[in-house]
Amino acid sequence: MSYARSRAGFSIVEVIIALMILTFGLLAMASASGYASLEVRMSAARTQRTAAVGGAIEQIRATTSTSTTWTDLASRDSASAWTISGFQVWYDVGAATGSRRDITLYSRGPGYAKPGGWQMHVKDTYILTLVRPQ
Repeated sequence: MSYARSRAGFSIVEVIIALMILTFGLLAMASASGYASLEVRMSAARTQRTAAVGGAIEQIRATTSTSTTWTDLASRDSASAWTISGFQVWYDVGAATGSRRDITLYSRGPGYAKPGGWQMHVKDTYILTLVRPQ
């Protein structure tokens, strides 16, 4: 007796392989979606932090607009930090060298730290160089 095989449908092996390929594709898309969501959240925090530090820089520039306040500019420690948009910002003033003065700004607030993930107290550092007004 000979049985003729019909080619009208798929075999169970073909269906299982197709489902496995579909499952791996969906898992890859879900993983990429989670990664993209984290990147958007990190980008928003970075933008907010940069805006907060930019506000502090504008305040520093406003107080050093005259040559008399140039020499009186003092550091602001973390205990007396400004709070701008949920970020604490403070700074150290370096010694004046000629007509230049370096200011190191520190910010602390929500952000993503590589060894540890999303945290509420990430610290970041910025360097600002002021030039004495003439």
